[in-house]
Amino acid sequence: MSSVGSPLSYTVPVSQDYGASGALRPSNPNLPSFVLYAFLSSDWCVGNTDPAYARGAYQLDSTGNWLLNLLPNTYNLVLMNGTGTVIVFQFNLVITLPASS
Repeated sequence: MSSVGSPLSYTVPVSQDYGASGALRPSNPNLPSFVLYAFLSSDWCVGNTDPAYARGAYQLDSTGNWLLNLLPNTYNLVLMNGTGTVIVFQFNLVITLPASS
């Protein structure tokens, strides 16, 4: 029986620079009070908006830099803080595996 590889081998590093330098860097005030969550767009659209449904999370610092390893899919990137503020700052972000060289 052959092994196809672990699911982690198919993840894509996604950061504030995915697509272009700084393209996905949040610019909201008080960034350190927010956690960035990556939700599958299909989950978010049917109301699965609790952080328990997120496929990744990253506590932001004052720079807005972040890094998540995500499986290829379509995601909504969402900022949430402890006071209940929810900001969807990227809808339907398509993550794909890099082309083989």
